[in-house]
Amino acid sequence: MVLAFNWPLSFEQPVWLLLLLVIPAIAIISQRSLAGLEPHRRILAVIFRSAVITMLALALARVQFVRRNEHVAVMFVMDKSHSIPDDRRTEAEKYVRKVINRTARDDRVGVITFDGKADVDLIPSRGGDDQLGDNVGFGMTVRPDASNISGGVRLALAALPEGSKRRIVLLTDGNQNVGNIEEEIGAATASGVAIDVIPLTYSHDSEILLDRIVVPSQAAKDTRLPVRIIAKSKKPTRARLTLYHNGQAVPLPESEFDIAGNMQPTVRKTSVEVFSGGFHIFDARLTAIDQKADRIVENNRATAFSFVDEQGGVLLLARDDEKADHDLLLAALKREKVDVTLRTVEELSVDLNTLQQYGVVILSNLSADTFNEEQHKALASYVKDSGGGLIMIGGDESFGAGGWIGKPVEEVSPVNFDIRQKKVIPRGALAIIMHSCESPQGNDYGEKAAVATVETLSSQDYLGVVTYNWSVGGANWDVPMSLLSNKPAVIRKMRNLQIGDMPDFGTAMQMAVNGLLQAKSKGASQLHMIIISDGDPQAPSDAIINQMRDNKITASTIGIGYGGAHCFEPILIDIARRTSGDPRKFFRCTNPRTLPQIFIKEAKVIRRTLLSEEPFTPAVAQYDMQTVQGIADGPMPKLGGLVLTDPKADIIMPLVRKGADKTTDPLLAYRRYEMG
Repeated sequence: MVLAFNWPLSFEQPVWLLLLLVIPAIAIISQRSLAGLEPHRRILAVIFRSAVITMLALALARVQFVRRNEHVAVMFVMDKSHSIPDDRRTEAEKYVRKVINRTARDDRVGVITFDGKADVDLIPSRGGDDQLGDNVGFGMTVRPDASNISGGVRLALAALPEGSKRRIVLLTDGNQNVGNIEEEIGAATASGVAIDVIPLTYSHDSEILLDRIVVPSQAAKDTRLPVRIIAKSKKPTRARLTLYHNGQAVPLPESEFDIAGNMQPTVRKTSVEVFSGGFHIFDARLTAIDQKADRIVENNRATAFSFVDEQGGVLLLARDDEKADHDLLLAALKREKVDVTLRTVEELSVDLNTLQQYGVVILSNLSADTFNEEQHKALASYVKDSGGGLIMIGGDESFGAGGWIGKPVEEVSPVNFDIRQKKVIPRGALAIIMHSCESPQGNDYGEKAAVATVETLSSQDYLGVVTYNWSVGGANWDVPMSLLSNKPAVIRKMRNLQIGDMPDFGTAMQMAVNGLLQAKSKGASQLHMIIISDGDPQAPSDAIINQMRDNKITASTIGIGYGGAHCFEPILIDIARRTSGDPRKFFRCTNPRTLPQIFIKEAKVIRRTLLSEEPFTPAVAQYDMQTVQGIADGPMPKLGGLVLTDPKADIIMPLVRKGADKTTDPLLAYRRYEMG
């Protein structure tokens, strides 16, 4: 026979109960130590000592009186979202009703259902009523396209009564798309509530769904927003797509398309033009051509939102010495009620946040060296990512002639700034002399600046780089003077330059002069030399300087170092003054990070070959009412020249210059690029 005791006591640290083993030993010892006492007093003393040890052991073991309750409280939490097929939902409801009807009288049971929102369908109620389950209504869906399992569990934890064994029974397919169930599981564990899961499994052999629609979260007014719609299907099938923008159907080139199958994403792309500010709602809906290919129609719809900013007016950026030349343009814009602001780059912090305050930015004959690298990226991002409009007005400091070749703005422009297709244009030739600099990282910055210069030159120009290297016998062509037809190869060479400390300028300058004259014999008309040095080599001879002046070879010099201690300026100033006639062609560079802008600025000398100063009358190539209305109807004014560019594909080019050889050069061109 087995005896079972249901003790009402529990101990947090029962190991201390071992002290009770000391009591028999105390009783034996007390028989001797208390032998002189009367028997009844001796017994009382032993009992008292044993009681003290017993109470000490119980205190250390942290005895607790436990009132046991064998009653159970259960909350059923059932998924009613539309991802559960109707037959599986009906089976789950029957199961819950059956269990409720069989619940014991002293137990409690309740029901919570959820989709995107959780509701109590039966508060925790006593069992013993075989009709209780039949009265559970399993309420109507509120947000059937969502499944918030965590919300259902959270509500169940709050509804479970204290004083019973608490348990949650969760019936779901596990497809949660709202909330975080892991957090609620942690809360249930901390509260001592067990969670049992009854998975509602099912299988759809054929099913399509619209996974999501993607639009930019922010955009500018009067721009075209890219829209990406992602669909999935279990099997390859064909479907019809409908897109709504603020409740209006959007025309699609092809509304029907094939979905790949195997739940692989199939992406459809389009764009929508927005003309007003505020929130814009995009609603996409998917319909299977074969209705048997789709079991759950509720997952065939997706929405997305975009906030369209009411951008400000027009920002006109100009050089300080040309601000007065824009009176006619400013008057014309204001006459058309355009809010225009004229600023110089020095007056304004040109960054993306500043540019986004305007709807259009006009660059009026500004060279690339006016901006640093981060500002170049901001100008391009303003168009691509923020939906801004960018206008570049031509001039001797604009487009390729202004050093914009290879800059981020060229990517968003409707024209290429480099001329690759024209066979006969004036060429330039540039020789760079690199001398080692004693300032920290000076050589490294010099190489980076030279690379930046190469990227801004035309592929029709000549370039050569002279360095001093003892291992090859002194001054040598690290990059031989040749056409820049393969810029990547030249840049790779320049990133591996070995720059030594040359004893004199004369040898390297004579080599550079010979290379420039060789380029001149092949058609180069603009000849220029850039020397970067700390100024300590011996000065060149008068013969070399005279040869440069006789052949119209100009030079710019850049001193890099820390004042007189590491940079000897007089020789560099003298070379610039005697060859270019201007001592300001010497640049003192105390911060090597500014080298790229200096190089780009001085390389403009040879990029003047991209300027065509032959007078011409503009011709209309494409009649575009938005841009040439009022111009094309009357006689065109004669222009004195333009900057040569090369049109890209898929642009609108209303005005051109027509040549005698029937070629055309862009005069006015525009296009949409990504968001701008």
